[in-house]
Amino acid sequence: MVHYGLGLEYRKAGDLAKAADAFSVVVRVNPEYTAAFQELGSVLVELGRHEDARRVFVDGVATAERNGASRARDHIGRLLAELDATRTAGPAEFCDAEPGA
Repeated sequence: MVHYGLGLEYRKAGDLAKAADAFSVVVRVNPEYTAAFQELGSVLVELGRHEDARRVFVDGVATAERNGASRARDHIGRLLAELDATRTAGPAEFCDAEPGA
């Protein structure tokens, strides 16, 4: 949880590279924590690392599915679909906020 919180703070401060590093630690140490996949993927999109973000989102969807976390699965799935849509339709704003949050 420390690295997850650190990643959130780095992201708020605008240090996306350090945020990505912190979220990567969470995914590596606690690979069942779906929120870390969402945050890591979103930060990677912001860094322009779309292929890496796509892999993280795919892994996040699979993790959420395996754990029965349907809300997380649906949300990360939407982020993945949005990323894929921006890659085929051209530049667009990527949304990392959960609807209704």
